[in-house]
Amino acid sequence: MKQIELIGSYWTLAGDVHPHSKAEYSPFKFEDRVQAAARAGFKGFALKEADLEHILKRLSLKDIRHILEDNGIRHVELEFLTDWFRDGEEKRHSDRLKHF
Repeated sequence: MKQIELIGSYWTLAGDVHPHSKAEYSPFKFEDRVQAAARAGFKGFALKEADLEHILKRLSLKDIRHILEDNGIRHVELEFLTDWFRDGEEKRHSDRLKHF
């Protein structure tokens, strides 16, 4: 039988954080969330751009990769890019995130 590898969505793994709130990053340490996801059987882990920005204040991309690999996380998803189709300031903000 084929093994299905599930990705834990950002909103599933982030904890007490809500869309369109003041801070859309998780109040929990990245390492703890990755370990919890791995213990629950997830092989994928999703981040939101605001969460990634917050994590990068403390960890490098290399650190993040090692934490994911050390916990058997094989798939990473970045949720989600908005306003890519807009004009003006909304488009500029979206482009900044896209090239982050």
